Amino acid sequence: MSEQENLVKAKQELRKQAKAKLAEICADKEDLYARQAELIKEIELSTEFKKAKTILSYYPIEYEFDLSSMIISNPNKQWVLPRAIGGARMLLFEAGDLFDLIETRFKVKAPPATNSLFKTSEIDLVLVPGLAFSKSNQRLGRGGAYYDSLLAELKKSTKTIGVCPKELVWDELASEDHDIKVKKVLAV
Repeated sequence: MSEQENLVKAKQELRKQAKAKLAEICADKEDLYARQAELIKEIELSTEFKKAKTILSYYPIEYEFDLSSMIISNPNKQWVLPRAIGGARMLLFEAGDLFDLIETRFKVKAPPATNSLFKTSEIDLVLVPGLAFSKSNQRLGRGGAYYDSLLAELKKSTKTIGVCPKELVWDELASEDHDIKVKKVLAV
C-alpha cells in the first residue's frame, strides 16, 4: 500500500472514530444545548467576531453544533452561508431568513440561489465545522474537500475559527497537502 493510500485509510478511520464520539456527545441533548450556548457565547466574545462585518457560518448537518441562533441574535452582522455545487466547490450566499433555506441535492440546507452572492474576498470571518481538529489547528472534515477548497481561496486577513466538542481536539491528525488549517479552534 502506498503512503497516500495509508493516509487516506488513516483519515477514514479517524472519521469513523470522530463520528462515533460525536454520536455519543449528541445523544445527551441537554449537554449538547448547553455546549452550543457556551460556544456561541465564546464566539460572540471573541475579537475576531467583534471586528467582523461579514461572517460565513454554516447550517448544521448531522453531529455539528447549531450556530444559527447567532444569525438571528446579531442582525448588525452580514451573514453568509455556503451552498455546495459539486466538485468540492461552494458558492456563498446571503443567509437571509433562515425559514427560507432550502434542502439542496446534497441534503444540506442552504440559502436560495436568488439571495445575494458573495465573493470569498468579502468575508471577514469563517466559522468552520469539522469532525475533529488538532491542537495545531488541522481540520478533519467529512472527506469532500469543500472547506479545504474554500479556505484556500480566502484572503490572508480573513479569520477562520474551527468549532467542535473539546473531546475532538486531538494531538494530531493525518493530513494531506490540500488540507488547510484554521487560524483558531474553539472547543467546548
